[in-house]
Amino acid sequence: MRVLTELKYAEVFKNAIKLYDGILTEIEKGNEFLIRDKDGNGSSFRMFL
Repeated sequence: MRVLTELKYAEVFKNAIKLYDGILTEIEKGNEFLIRDKDGNGSSFRMFL
């Protein structure tokens, strides 16, 4: 059971790194990463500023 749990954590971590890399690539190109709220209003995600 522990091996299965560790594999799941590894998969989550791998996917998080892929997402971070993709967002960072777009930010470096001068693009924005936008967050849309439940009302449809968008705002820039400021973690990368």
